[in-house]
Amino acid sequence: MELADNGMSLLTNITLKKVNENDSYFEVEQLSNTQQYNEYIFTALRTIWGVELDYISNLFGHEALNYFKKQIINWENNGKIKQEKNTYTLTKKGKLYADAIASDLFIV
Repeated sequence: MELADNGMSLLTNITLKKVNENDSYFEVEQLSNTQQYNEYIFTALRTIWGVELDYISNLFGHEALNYFKKQIINWENNGKIKQEKNTYTLTKKGKLYADAIASDLFIV
């Protein structure tokens, strides 16, 4: 699977058979707002640019922003995440915990 250009859907390769039949060879999965939030957290957390609070607020709303702020506190206090202005990034120690941190930040 790969994230489509619009960041709101996933593309899935189906089979070479479909290509040979000149039929669609991928499916487009529409992501819910929660799924889009989780995808953003999963990918942005691992970049040098990190997770931006304004982006969360603008795209996913204040409820998602408040949830993120509540969940991130322990990781920041433990030195795994650092905040600079409105952006959270992994610390050197935090890179080893990226999956666990992302999991804690996901909305389930």
